[in-house]
Amino acid sequence: MRCLFLLFAFAITLTNLQAQCREFRVLKKYRGKVLTEAKMIVCNNEFYYESVQKDAEIDYGTETITLYTHFENIRCHFNARTQEFKVVRVLKDGTKLHASFKAEKYDWVLTQEEAIRNGYRCFKAVLKNTSTLQTSFGDLIVWYTPDIPLSGGPINDYGKPTFLTGLPGLIVEMTSNPGTAFTTELIDEKTIPERPLRLTLDGILVPLAIIEKRTPTKKELKPYLEAARKDEN
Repeated sequence: MRCLFLLFAFAITLTNLQAQCREFRVLKKYRGKVLTEAKMIVCNNEFYYESVQKDAEIDYGTETITLYTHFENIRCHFNARTQEFKVVRVLKDGTKLHASFKAEKYDWVLTQEEAIRNGYRCFKAVLKNTSTLQTSFGDLIVWYTPDIPLSGGPINDYGKPTFLTGLPGLIVEMTSNPGTAFTTELIDEKTIPERPLRLTLDGILVPLAIIEKRTPTKKELKPYLEAARKDEN
């Protein structure tokens, strides 16, 4: 009887462990100084990412650098089973845009280099700077952890925004090579109960190419605004 009770208790504990999600803070830094923070929740085969950013001036005494954000306000949901992204972006003037698209395939170069990053056992991987990636700072270097087997990570917005997938684990840290001062880190904030991760797609339906533009013009948005008005009528 005691053995049955222990087995039952173990099963409940295992279920509870499996039913936990992780919430992270995402720190985007330049020369070690935090520019912006974002939130990322990882649950089983899904993640939710939310970021509110603004242009920033950083005074280093000898120089003042102005950094311009690519995304002002963005929410993103990724389902690893379907390989589908859903994105809602709010422009500076309050216009809401949304898009759904499949994850791109990237040719990662996996290495055996291992290190502890933000408390996680991680491996190094490199994504070469190609026409698909289009960063302003060279190749992308990331550290991912197989201990969280979700293929994904924070949105990379060094240059053309990219929604990274394709690694055998969660991206915990990324930077651009060679020797750039930009880094993005995931800080494990807390464990939360399992819950459905959903994103309501509101605003104007646009293709990914419009979502990726730093400042879509009124001319570029016009056909999608007109289509949205027709749908309302």
